[in-house]
Amino acid sequence: MNLVAVATVAYVGGTVALHRVRLARKHRDGLELSLLRRVDPNPLSKDAQPALEALARAEAARVQADHATREREVRAALAHIRTLGGARTSSALAYLDAQVRLSHRLTPINIELVGLSTLVSLQRALARFGSTPELHLGLAHAHAVLGRSTAALDELGRAVYYAKGAPFYVELVLASTYVEQVRPRLRESCLASAAPLA
Repeated sequence: MNLVAVATVAYVGGTVALHRVRLARKHRDGLELSLLRRVDPNPLSKDAQPALEALARAEAARVQADHATREREVRAALAHIRTLGGARTSSALAYLDAQVRLSHRLTPINIELVGLSTLVSLQRALARFGSTPELHLGLAHAHAVLGRSTAALDELGRAVYYAKGAPFYVELVLASTYVEQVRPRLRESCLASAAPLA
């Protein structure tokens, strides 16, 4: 290799490494991905139950660092979503498909690819099905994965708005210390809507 090629490879490698450090910092300081991994089961039909169960097993395997089981269960969840017609069939299936990919298909190498492709598929679902809380929550998750905290919070606010006080969304916001620090008005509105539930 000549000197120009070596310099180019070093520059690209350094840029990618710096980007990963910045992204890791944004993940650490941004909207909690652990909260966004939660799945709202309410919009899903009973037919989607096997996919939800496979996703729950995949999450348990992730926590236990059982990579083989996790991969098997992720494949089972995605296969079941496909048998139901896939992400083009309903907003709920588009959301579930996105959650599986954002929670279990990301690696340090493919964050941008999976994050951006999921973002595009969710935006298409939004254009096809209209605004639903689950699609906006999926968009919040995709933006958070990409380190776009402001966009993630905007989408989370839209999810809460379209959910009209549904406990899943209210509790998600109230559990977030990041929302409390950065968007106190969103937290206050969720506290107000949670008050009648108490």
